[in-house]
Amino acid sequence: MKSSKKIAIIIDHPVRDLQGNTLLAENLADKGHQVFLVPMRFQARDIFAIAPDYVLINYFRENNKDFIEKIIDSNIKLALLDTEGGFFDDELSEYKKVVRFNDNILKNVTRVFTWGRRLTEFWTKEAKLPREKVTETGSPRFDLYHSNYRFILNKKKPVSIPTSPYFLFNTKVMAGNRKFMSPKKEFLLRRRLGFSREEIETMISLDHQYLKEFPALAKKVAQKFPNTPCIIRPHPFENKHFYEDFLSPDLSNFFVFQQGEVLPWLAGACALVHRHCISAIEAALLGTPSISPQWIQTAAFSPGTEEVSYRPQSREEFFELLENAQKGKLLVPDFARQTLSEIIPKWLHQMDGKNFERVSRQIQEDILSSPHKSADLKKCKKYLYEGFKNRTGMGKIYHWYHLLAQKTSPSLLWMTEHLRYQVTGNKSKRFDKKDIVFSSCEKYKISSYLSDETIDSCPPAGVKIFRS
Repeated sequence: MKSSKKIAIIIDHPVRDLQGNTLLAENLADKGHQVFLVPMRFQARDIFAIAPDYVLINYFRENNKDFIEKIIDSNIKLALLDTEGGFFDDELSEYKKVVRFNDNILKNVTRVFTWGRRLTEFWTKEAKLPREKVTETGSPRFDLYHSNYRFILNKKKPVSIPTSPYFLFNTKVMAGNRKFMSPKKEFLLRRRLGFSREEIETMISLDHQYLKEFPALAKKVAQKFPNTPCIIRPHPFENKHFYEDFLSPDLSNFFVFQQGEVLPWLAGACALVHRHCISAIEAALLGTPSISPQWIQTAAFSPGTEEVSYRPQSREEFFELLENAQKGKLLVPDFARQTLSEIIPKWLHQMDGKNFERVSRQIQEDILSSPHKSADLKKCKKYLYEGFKNRTGMGKIYHWYHLLAQKTSPSLLWMTEHLRYQVTGNKSKRFDKKDIVFSSCEKYKISSYLSDETIDSCPPAGVKIFRS
C-alpha cells in the first residue's frame, strides 16, 4: 500500500487505556498501516528506534515537553489525544495547571483530538490553536462502554471478582501513597506545575485525612454487612499494601483487589462508593449507582462525578443507601441520568462506540492530505542514543558502561534497536498476547519487542500490530 505509514500510539496507563487504543490500532492496521503501541515509560527509546511517520501522544505536560520537541525536530508528525481529557471543573483550573505547550509545539502539532466540547473550546479559544487542527472525537477508552464492545472486557474479567453483588470502594491517587513516585518527588513535581507550597501542603493534609477515613469506612461497611463482599480497589498507580493493612482475619468478606480494568468491577457491584472519582460517571453509564460520603474530605475535585452520585451527609443516611443497594433497590437516580445527558456532549462527545473510528479516520486524512517527508533518521539515531545515555540510577551506569565497552556509536545503536522491531516472535516482550483482546483476534498477529529486561514493577507495554 503506497500510503502505508508507521504510526505510534503512546500508552500512558495500560490498565485504563490499552484496550481502547487497541481498537484504534486494529482499525488503523485494517487501513494497511503498521501500528505500534508504545509504553510511555520507554517512549524516549522506543519512538526513536521505530522512527514512525505519526505519533499520537498522551498529553502535553512539563515532564514530556522536551520529548515532544525532539519528536518535532525529528520531522515526525505529532498529534495529541489526552489520556485525561474530561470531567474537570468548568474553568479547567486543574487542566490548565498541568498542560504545557509553547509556540513551537502549537505551530507543529498536526492534530489535537479532544474528548468533548469543553476541551475543544479550550484549544481553539484559549490556546488559540487553528480550528482546522482540532477535531472532537471522544476517547476510544469509552467505546468499551458501548454494548458492541463490552464483551472485550468481559473476556478479561479478573477471577477475583465475586459472583454475588458487592460493595466497591474505588480510591484516588493520594499524596504519600503513589506506587511509582516518592512523596519528595511528588512535591517537587507539583511545584514545577505551578502549585504554591501552601496549596501542596493543603492537598497533602486532605489526602492524608482521606487515607485514614476512606479505608476505615470500607472496613466498617464490611463489619455491618457480613454477608456482602466489600472490596477496596486501589487506583493502579497506588500502593495497594497500604490498604491491605486494614484487612482483618475475622472479616472474611473484606478484600483489596487491584487487578483488571475497572469496567467489569463496576458492572458487578451493587453500589460504588467514592469521592470525586471518574469511575462514578462510568458506573452511571453502566447502570450502577454511586455513593459519595460527604463528610470524608479529599483534595480531589471533579464536580461531575459528585453530580451523578447519591451524596449522604451522615453515616446513618449512608448505611441506609447501602442497605437498599444490598437488596437491589438502589438505582441510578433520575438526577444522575439528567446530569449524564449534559456531561456526555460536554466531556465525552458521543457514547456511540465509534470514537476510535473517528480518531482513525482523521489520522488517515492527516496522512493523506499533506505531503510529509519521512522521519529524520539522523535525528532519531541521535535521540535514541541520548535515551540510553541519560538513564538514571544503576540503569544509567549499566547502559553507559555497556555502550562504552561495546564502542557503540549512535548509528550502530540505532540500527540494532531499529532492526529488532522488524523481527516477529521476539521472546523478550512487554505485552503478551493475553494482555490484549481484539474484536477479531484471528485476523492479527502480535509482535512483542524491545526488552532484554525483566520488568515486574512497571506497566507492561510495547506491541506492533500488523496484517497477517
